[in-house]
Amino acid sequence: MALFNLFSGKKKEEEYDDENEYFIENPDTDALPDELQFGISLSQVIGEHNSFYIDSLLATKDVNQCKESMRKWYRINSSQEAHEFIQSRTKEGFRTLYNNIIDLYLKTNGNPTLLPKNDWGGEIAGYFENLNSVLPLEEFKEWFPNPKKDFLVGCDAYDYGRIAFVARSCYTAGYITEGQAWTYIDEIARMARKSFNNWEDYGKSYLLARALWCGNSYDDFNDFAEVTRYLVEDDDSPWVMYEW
Repeated sequence: MALFNLFSGKKKEEEYDDENEYFIENPDTDALPDELQFGISLSQVIGEHNSFYIDSLLATKDVNQCKESMRKWYRINSSQEAHEFIQSRTKEGFRTLYNNIIDLYLKTNGNPTLLPKNDWGGEIAGYFENLNSVLPLEEFKEWFPNPKKDFLVGCDAYDYGRIAFVARSCYTAGYITEGQAWTYIDEIARMARKSFNNWEDYGKSYLLARALWCGNSYDDFNDFAEVTRYLVEDDDSPWVMYEW
């Protein structure tokens, strides 16, 4: 995907004629307070890939899109499943496991033969292979020029971004109320502020965890990395407009 031409400035939804446009504004919303805007902006690495609004809790006018993505990717089909998913990911998520794997990766220089010869070692080796598969990619090298140092950013952002994304999606799908969605997003925002000092480290953390999760299995790591770069640098990005 050639993204450069897509970032020619933010637009209202009705001005778009291409589903791949980015930084879409909701034409029917008022400006959010900065703290609420910060919370929904945590979702935008994946949100941009789903044409989510950048300025409202409502993710999109396409309710069926949200229901389908929740069903397909998160097995959420009801209010109960929405609350259970968000609460479990907020409490635990993947961050502890992924951070421990990164620690092992650094200690072994990413060599899976140094892991225990058991089921646990075999599972971790799969994550090593995922991460090793993206090391040669130019976009990965740009984000992680010094892996031994850069990997210390950890993987917490992957949980925070997905929880914010799911909370917005589930509100839009009608599975949770507005108040419930903001409560979840506010908690995640507070956790994110404790974990990171800036949007660049947040984006880097998200990309590291995603690489660990699936490598370049879908041939889209470069796409995610490029979108994240625009989120960090483009003047119309909510990450630039609303500082950490």
